[in-house]
Amino acid sequence: MIQIPDALKRVLEYSAVYWAFQTAVGAKGAHREILDRYAKPQQSEAVLDVGCGPAKIIEMLPEVSYVGVDLDESYLESATNEFGKNASFELCGADSIADLDSGPFDLILGIGLVHHLSDEIATGFFHGASKKLAPGGRLVTMDGCYHPEESKIGRTMVSNDRGEFIRASTEYERLASTAFSNVALDVRFDLLRIPYSHAVMVSSNGEPARGSG
Repeated sequence: MIQIPDALKRVLEYSAVYWAFQTAVGAKGAHREILDRYAKPQQSEAVLDVGCGPAKIIEMLPEVSYVGVDLDESYLESATNEFGKNASFELCGADSIADLDSGPFDLILGIGLVHHLSDEIATGFFHGASKKLAPGGRLVTMDGCYHPEESKIGRTMVSNDRGEFIRASTEYERLASTAFSNVALDVRFDLLRIPYSHAVMVSSNGEPARGSG
């Protein structure tokens, strides 16, 4: 089995190196697909990006009211330096977003987030997101997952992810369903330039949210 060295994983903790790696494997295209097909952000919407990292996704958004939160101060510093004039950033855990002063939000993003969270923290995240969404709002998440139809190479790549809580796609759906009445799960094998399985979910309460179809 191919193993990604621990040294490389540590290097990826640096914002510039992390984003360079993400760009190399096709993360920009993946983010564009997530936004265009699932999130469908609209101008003037309030957007919360949980686990925002360096917040490069801002470059793909229309003119929105953006709040990014993360627990990595170096990522937040990088994001603030680049985008701080048109966005705000806060040091906040995924399971503490219900306590944010800002909101409610039309769109909450958790891109590459939940596979870094234990079941307890992930459940707190989903319940917090449910509380912070405006009526008709939607939560969109994307995470590496295990799936019966994934290739052997793809499973190896997912298994080497930095996230400690890679799950079967249906396990992400189960966690989201503890807080949301509507959870639309889509499993994608084509979002990156390398073999990789992703669970993409659009979660909402009430009527299915825009972006879930």
